[in-house]
Amino acid sequence: MKNLRFGILLLLLFILLATALPIVGANLYRRFLHKDEPETVSVYFHENNEYKSLHRDEYLLGVTLNVIDRKYSEETLNAAVIALRSACYYLKGACREGCGADADYCTCKFSLSYCDNEEYLQKHGGDGQKYIDSILHAIEETKGKYLLYENSYALALVHRSSYMTTQSAYEALGREYPYLESVITPEKAEIFENYVLDIDLKRKLALYLNTAHSEDISPSLTLSRTGRVSSVSLYSCEISSEIFMDIFDLRSDFFEIEEAYGGIVIRTYGVGHGLGLSLAGAEKMVENGFYCTDVLSYYFRGCKIIDENESKI
Repeated sequence: MKNLRFGILLLLLFILLATALPIVGANLYRRFLHKDEPETVSVYFHENNEYKSLHRDEYLLGVTLNVIDRKYSEETLNAAVIALRSACYYLKGACREGCGADADYCTCKFSLSYCDNEEYLQKHGGDGQKYIDSILHAIEETKGKYLLYENSYALALVHRSSYMTTQSAYEALGREYPYLESVITPEKAEIFENYVLDIDLKRKLALYLNTAHSEDISPSLTLSRTGRVSSVSLYSCEISSEIFMDIFDLRSDFFEIEEAYGGIVIRTYGVGHGLGLSLAGAEKMVENGFYCTDVLSYYFRGCKIIDENESKI
């Protein structure tokens, strides 16, 4: 009888330790991640060669403003802010090695794109302040929440909309991120059409066309496995999709080109880089009864949603 009681006691102790240790370990790890973390961050603005010191939440606001162009539900905004907060943590200091800027963040490709309040208000007029207020509310509501993947911050990127599927990190960045794999996204993508006259096409492509180029436009595209364009061939000249998008101010690299009388039609689907969380897709999920945590778990598979103020969600 004594042996039985002793065995039961040991079993209960084992169960208690098995339950408590992961929680204690997670809390200690979170404290370690943010040990002596300053409230301000330094940002280098390449456009005017200026350094600024911003509150972390002020920087997060500017990063979020860059992708928010309309009203979204509270659940979608919360998901976007949690994701972008994680990406900010992940990218902190990357520009020091990337472009040499002596700052936590910068405004080149080694950090997230940033938009300040004044610029945003000029662009969105009377609705701008409403959007800013809704993002500030989301920042406050999700304070201390972010994503981890295998005990590291997740590069949880956000874009406005995709066509059928999101893009994989390997295709876009040349590096595998298991939580940035291509997934089916439920929104109906925005479609934009540009008609470009042959004379304008040649003028804009003049730097890339040699004297021996073909007179026939003969457009053709090289596609990635998710259907996005990696390069464009026109007049027997091949141009990377990144350069082509910049020349014609395209909103995403998911586009098609159709030869038309006197020029071409460029038809673009979706807005943004296509990586990670699609705002339009998240909004569709929320309309169908899903919550912020569902959205994050769907677009960033394998990531843990961490709340510094509580335990894991």
